[in-house]
Formats: sequence, C-alpha cells, structure tokens
Amino acid sequence: MPLLGAHNITNALAAITVGASHGVPWEDMQAAGAGLKPAKMRGEVIRFQLGFAAIDDSYNSNPRALTE
Repeated sequence: MPLLGAHNITNALAAITVGASHGVPWEDMQAAGAGLKPAKMRGEVIRFQLGFAAIDDSYNSNPRALTE
C-alpha cells in the first residue's frame, strides 16, 4: 500500500471489510487501494536526485508548535 504508517493498514482492512460486506468486487477494492496517495504535506515522501529522501509531514504546522 502506498501510504506510510501501520495505522493505514488497519484503516485499509476496515475499508475492505465494509466493501466486501456490501458486495464491492475485490478487483475494484484492490485498484482503489493501489491508487491511494497521501494528502499534500501529509507523509509525502520526497526523493532527491542526490539519493536521499525526506518525509514532508508539515500539514497544519505552525511556528509556535515547533518552538514549544
């Protein structure tokens, strides 16, 4: 799954359970899961040409939160 964090696996399993109980075909659920991507600035993996990566999780951040 293309989202970071173990909690996203739990969320996906819950969504699959609901989908299966409502007759959503497995192929549709699989395609939807594969197409997931994080919201802007929420666990976005940014890969740089120099071979390193950074995770941008700055959504809803503010200067005061960073200083306290």
